[in-house]
Amino acid sequence: MDATTELLSTYVHDLDLQRLDAAAAHEAVRSLVDAVACALGGFPSEPATIARRLAGRATGDPGAGVIGIGRDTVPELAAFANAVMVRYLDCNDVYFSDRGNGAHPSDMIPAVLAGAQAAGADGPAVLTGIVAAYEVLTWLCDAAPFVNLGGWDYGTFTVVGAACGAGKAMGLDRNELANAVSLAAVSNVALGAVRLGALSMWKGAASAHATKAGLFAAQLAAEGMTGPAEPFDGPAGVWEKLAGTPVDAADHPIGEAPAGICRTSRKRFPCQSHTQGPIGVTLAVRPDVDDPADVTAVRLWTYGTAVTYGASPARWDPTTRETADHSIPYLVATALVDGDITPASFGPDQLSRPDTRRLLSVMSVDEDKAYSGRFPDDEPCRIEVDLASGRTLGAELVHPLGHRANPLTDRQIDDKLHRLAPALPDDRRRRALDVLWGLDTLADVDDLFAALRLTPADPD
Repeated sequence: MDATTELLSTYVHDLDLQRLDAAAAHEAVRSLVDAVACALGGFPSEPATIARRLAGRATGDPGAGVIGIGRDTVPELAAFANAVMVRYLDCNDVYFSDRGNGAHPSDMIPAVLAGAQAAGADGPAVLTGIVAAYEVLTWLCDAAPFVNLGGWDYGTFTVVGAACGAGKAMGLDRNELANAVSLAAVSNVALGAVRLGALSMWKGAASAHATKAGLFAAQLAAEGMTGPAEPFDGPAGVWEKLAGTPVDAADHPIGEAPAGICRTSRKRFPCQSHTQGPIGVTLAVRPDVDDPADVTAVRLWTYGTAVTYGASPARWDPTTRETADHSIPYLVATALVDGDITPASFGPDQLSRPDTRRLLSVMSVDEDKAYSGRFPDDEPCRIEVDLASGRTLGAELVHPLGHRANPLTDRQIDDKLHRLAPALPDDRRRRALDVLWGLDTLADVDDLFAALRLTPADPD
């Protein structure tokens, strides 16, 4: 195998829970709790319902569970359905590299869970697989030149991380892991069109497809399927075709502290990462707005990437949840009117409300080049709100709540699950949290899915 594949497969194979950094191990559990909170919140969505419908048509032997219903299906469809739920609210974690590449690492957790469950592995295997998946994905984001705005979607890297995480949890040997990496990399190049313009349901399902494909690559490799020897470094490989320039794996060590999972940010609000700061800064001035009808102008400045993804023309007239949760103008207006952003902020009636639409007409969102130079270490933004009284309100924010420099506490992650999962009765939410936080001692992954099962009266 080429140098990149050898580096990744060797790291994953040699990763040892007993020698794992304590901070990375704790972050793996935090990531699981956060991902499950998002999945339970995304359970009622139409994309999740579609995914569960497909999963319900198959029976796995061995099988894997679907969050909320616990029913076994084939592992690949379980991974897809669970990842759709994790991703739907756009409230799961995010990673940005210094090169500008970004991804949502917890998209991969369902691949690790499905692989572990089908293999009869335990909680410690899941924990180690999560760390492996995060480290590989963040390594790819760090090593590759800027590919996100070059027309490629982050699922192109997610699939490799998912293959590694699932493969680790399944107990693949070094050669099998190398083939899983190769099979994942050469067969799953994803286009960036999925996240530009007016957004469809596939915005929240594209990375779930990558998660499913990563697990499938690991399953194939476990059965003896081989992949191309030079998926990254060779002619027509990932680096030549996607990055446009060679990447020397020797220049980019993997597994050094702080681990990739420790450099990941989480979200307070159920919307795109670049909107977290604009919402936060809006809520900072909201207590001084007695009546949103008195707002005569709103001016917001932030870094260039946020403007590109959050204030493009399609974002000023959102007609779907997928577009609205990527729209800085819509979210700022809604935060001014309602004083919060919740999953209920994206219903059809909400999208067309006259009071929020009026605020869109008096709003501007512009790049501050000084802010752009500080991203991704900082995610700065500032706001000015003019009132009919002649008063101007203002605030600035550098690290929104959940940013790796301003992280959610364990208690806040628990609160996130309580907030996003009202369909799970309170006592069962507490039980689920006990099981999730005990991942390092969990003997049977089936117990995790049993703890997350909704009551029979809930829709599936």
